[in-house]
Amino acid sequence: MKDLSVLDYKIYAHRGFHSEIVTENTKEAFKIAIERNYPIELDVRLTKDKTVIVFHDRNLKRLYDINEKVKDYKYKKLSKASSKEISKLTDILNLINGKVPVIIEVKKDRRDYKLEKELVKILDKYNGSFAVKSFNKKTMLWFKRNREDYVRGLLVHNNIKTIFDRYRLYRTINKLDLDFISVNYRLLNKRYIRRYSKNMKVLAWTIKNSEVYSKYKNLCDGLICENIDQLGCD
Repeated sequence: MKDLSVLDYKIYAHRGFHSEIVTENTKEAFKIAIERNYPIELDVRLTKDKTVIVFHDRNLKRLYDINEKVKDYKYKKLSKASSKEISKLTDILNLINGKVPVIIEVKKDRRDYKLEKELVKILDKYNGSFAVKSFNKKTMLWFKRNREDYVRGLLVHNNIKTIFDRYRLYRTINKLDLDFISVNYRLLNKRYIRRYSKNMKVLAWTIKNSEVYSKYKNLCDGLICENIDQLGCD
């Protein structure tokens, strides 16, 4: 039976509780989120040696000033290049250990399903509350077909411009049989997005300041946030 309680929270710590001195998606960022009792949102990718790691970008340039793709690194070399900041998902889940819920964004580099297959090997053994989500429709269709009991969501960009875009989104959501959608917060005022809230949870990303928080906090079920201390949360 699905544990939908992962979707019952108002605030989620985007890539952990990070800051100018604490790097996103790291053990330190997740430790702080756990200490403050915030559910965690994180990203996963696959290394060259098929290790599931917690990292957002395709490239190491932004965080580590190395112009190389993550998928071209084996984990041992990647860990060394990041001064051991980049962790395996298994280590992060051992740290979280069910203390707070976790939403896992699947970042796909390949057309195959190696990441999804390696990920479920890990999540099938995890006892905490979790959900998976992705922008990639094929990834979410794979989860529907192979792990229907997982809590599953689709990420939605702020690029829905025409009635045909809305129709494609409608078809996709119905096909995937989702538990939630996670949308750019600018979409929350759209009527077609509000319609989905009748049948599933709607989460919004990424809230970074108090003005945006105040404006959108009552328009969805949950907010994926940064700078949480500065939002003026209730």
